[in-house]
Amino acid sequence: MRLRNLFLFALISAMSANLTAQDPWIHVYCIDKTNIDKDDPNNFGGTGQFYSVPLSEVDSTRFSKSSSTATRFNRFRVNSTSHKYNIAMSNIKYIKIGPNVPTIRINITDDPTLKEVESKEEYLSATLSVDGAGLFENFDESIQIRGRGNSTWGYPKKAYRLKLPSKASICGFRKAKNYVLLANYIDPSMMRSAVASMAAQYVGMPYPTHSQPVDVYFNNIYKGSYTLTEKVGINNGSVDIPSADEPNSILFELDTNYDEDLRDCSQHFLLPVNIKDPDAPEDADAAKTWLKDWMADFNEMENAVKLGSDISEYIDYDDLARFLLVFNLAANQELNHPKSIFLYKVKGDKYHFGPCWDFDWAYGYSPTYRRAEPGSQIDEETAQQMIADIKQYIADNGIRQYEYFEYNGEYYVWFGDNIFAHEQPDGSMNFSWPYGSIKYLPSYENFLLGHGSNNQNTEDGMGNGGEFFMSIIMDNPEFMEVYKSVWEDFKTRLPEFWADFEAYAASLEPTAARNSTVWANAYSAVVDHEFAADFDETTAGAIQILRTWLEKRLEIMDREDLNFGLYDPNTTYVRGTVHGMK
Repeated sequence: MRLRNLFLFALISAMSANLTAQDPWIHVYCIDKTNIDKDDPNNFGGTGQFYSVPLSEVDSTRFSKSSSTATRFNRFRVNSTSHKYNIAMSNIKYIKIGPNVPTIRINITDDPTLKEVESKEEYLSATLSVDGAGLFENFDESIQIRGRGNSTWGYPKKAYRLKLPSKASICGFRKAKNYVLLANYIDPSMMRSAVASMAAQYVGMPYPTHSQPVDVYFNNIYKGSYTLTEKVGINNGSVDIPSADEPNSILFELDTNYDEDLRDCSQHFLLPVNIKDPDAPEDADAAKTWLKDWMADFNEMENAVKLGSDISEYIDYDDLARFLLVFNLAANQELNHPKSIFLYKVKGDKYHFGPCWDFDWAYGYSPTYRRAEPGSQIDEETAQQMIADIKQYIADNGIRQYEYFEYNGEYYVWFGDNIFAHEQPDGSMNFSWPYGSIKYLPSYENFLLGHGSNNQNTEDGMGNGGEFFMSIIMDNPEFMEVYKSVWEDFKTRLPEFWADFEAYAASLEPTAARNSTVWANAYSAVVDHEFAADFDETTAGAIQILRTWLEKRLEIMDREDLNFGLYDPNTTYVRGTVHGMK
């Protein structure tokens, strides 16, 4: 019966694969590493839990007996042009014939023994080889590579920036000199950034990012499944404005990391304004004047927002509505800080928001960004002793920041100075800061504005409040009419959006299986307790939860009585009344 099921599964999968443009591959997923050649380079880093071979290279496949005395078939053999695979039937989870993803191999020119990129400032010389897996053209080039990321740089699975000597297309992308490999370490679905990319394309943003899952090797060490995407910048396959306009253009990033060489604090909302592109003039005095002029331009726009002038003279409402819809779909609370918020302008034109970027910490992912109902309190002395005991346990056991851990039968997560209890199956929390139990409400009900950190740490109380800046723009009937129109149009395209969602999820299956052999879902906490019973701690399980979460989020976004999920209708932001505004 099992043999028959394996044949049927492979046959059905092969029929499905014929619907794609890619030549099919045969994937054999194993239960463990028993009796597999760990030195075989096709084993993806010697993990020994699966084989993937293009069917065009397979000479034959057959089930066989390990000896003449065996009473039934107990081995599966694959003969290919490069290798012979002989796998015990008892070790096969299932066999699938279907698509594969491109493979990117990066080898450091001067140090082939290096196991990881060690800096996100200094580039290393390397060679880049891309096997398009039948989907895209192969590619070989000398490149430079460095690490990238802010909070993500502290995770063990590193993200990379690739710099080519000249513009070229990799995996079907627009020609560019710079590409990014996102690690997806805190995203068990490996789809959060891809979903935002899809949404940006379907709402009609001018310069959406794109996503392609790939397998990555570094000095022949398998590093896992990554997402290849564009580096945000002027041109370079990103904000593709006419080259004649480049000298008169700017790309700002509003980000509390405040780590670009050229940066300033805005005049009215104290927003952290970073100059992302282009490079400033080489002359120091000219660079100072250039920054001053652009900041004056930004502050003029910001002042119009504050005063309630005709903001449409300064900001492209259509682009902003599309931008906010993508953030709203993901309930991406980083708008409130703000973090990774891009906007660009050509002199004489309006400000345009985009591209959308940085969506791993979204879709209800972080409990610090959830609405909560207060529960019972405990006295401060008891709470302080609990905190001291738990922090000692953290120190003694080498617990990492943001890591979930068990202590005295309860589960906690450490956020630096703060310690939160892991939510229980019923959604309750046994302990939280400050000193009490708490129950989180469903994260898909979060309003886009008003949750997350606004970093109100300045004397006048404003902090780096992206929430206030955006809320006052939304306190504008003309803008809300534009947003409503963009939303109604997006709803008509949801069938196409879901079709792309499922196609991307299917393409992830082989690469996610490989990734799981080297990276556990360290951040696989269920986003909402109602999904706990369905969560199986696999990529497929996380994808299903992501889809269910999105379906529920879309219901909130369709409610005009909730301001389409943008902000709480019980909270009014009236110009001139926000505390601390200059």
